[in-house]
Amino acid sequence: MDYERRFEDAITRLKAEERYRIFANLERDARRFPMAMWRPAGEEDFPREVTVWCSNDYLGMGGHADVIEASVRAARAHGAGAGGTRNISGTHHPIVQLEAELADLHRKPASLVFTSGWISNLAGISTIASAAKSPSGARTITSAWASTRRSWRQWKPRCGGPAPAPAARATFPVPATRMCS
Repeated sequence: MDYERRFEDAITRLKAEERYRIFANLERDARRFPMAMWRPAGEEDFPREVTVWCSNDYLGMGGHADVIEASVRAARAHGAGAGGTRNISGTHHPIVQLEAELADLHRKPASLVFTSGWISNLAGISTIASAAKSPSGARTITSAWASTRRSWRQWKPRCGGPAPAPAARATFPVPATRMCS
């Protein structure tokens, strides 16, 4: 079997379908959030200043001196490696402490910290799908933003049902338990 040709054909199809992604080459400067230098392909030596409004640094705290120093202290104490997932290597104690503090701050019995918004959405989708299979105590959650989140596209492969229709409202029955806001 000609695997190289199969992969080339797959890439060609992705490009034809306009689903082939090329990620922006950005150099962020912690002192100038949300400014960054963009280095387009073929023009890496001629960067252009851009404003990055879609970072996960919602409060602009990534460049704050206290946050940077806390990160340095944490790296010195615990190392810089990811350490693996909870399922494999357990939950790192500072994360346990952070979750307790967040739960206390929001007056909730517990909280979970996720590695990204995508992962938290995926966990939410899986939870909604599981709950939707149970008819008892169901209520409806309406989502008007289903087509704007890439993680919603994982609905079918993760949950076995059709993905919510683009640009449409999707409703899902879930148990009437209180959910964190």
